[in-house]
Amino acid sequence: MTGSEKVFFDTAPFIYLVENNPKYYLPVAEYMADLISEKEGLLSTSVLSIAEFLVKPAKEKDQKLQNDFETFLRELNFQISEINYNIAILSSRLRSSYSFLKGIDSLQLAAALDLNCSAFLTNDKRLKSIKEIQIILIEDLI
Repeated sequence: MTGSEKVFFDTAPFIYLVENNPKYYLPVAEYMADLISEKEGLLSTSVLSIAEFLVKPAKEKDQKLQNDFETFLRELNFQISEINYNIAILSSRLRSSYSFLKGIDSLQLAAALDLNCSAFLTNDKRLKSIKEIQIILIEDLI
């Protein structure tokens, strides 16, 4: 990475970190550490990642995991996008260009674009064909 880089984190990287996924934990953690050590690297996500991530802690009534996740986001100074009208419009344009996109995926991508992110970290291989933003697959970090 060079210069100032803002990377949007999809939901999967958070799950891999918290669940200490044997295959993906280390690549995600090292990538995040590289961004943080750059001092100029910015971490971003949206309220949708939070909503998706918190399903399991809510289902399992795991308040500690929920609190740990919120602390993690706060301590690493994640910029968290709200979904607004402009993001909804951008999302609809993305879906009209890429018929395979699901609503939530297009909203996540639109949030990343709205935040002027240079990259989108995910493990959704289908997103590799998106041209509007660099898609970084966690699988490729291994």
